[in-house]
Amino acid sequence: MKMLSGLQVNVPFADALEQMPLYAKFLKELLTKKRRLLDDDTVDMTEECSA
Repeated sequence: MKMLSGLQVNVPFADALEQMPLYAKFLKELLTKKRRLLDDDTVDMTEECSA
């Protein structure tokens, strides 16, 4: 849970609404431990992403 408190995702509101079912499924799997994030996983980012 500590890792999730530092998570920040910036997406346009319209895109977020369009993709909400995908995010909800991902977060549900992540929080119920059906899906694990590994330290060496890579995430593809577009030029619109900032760190």
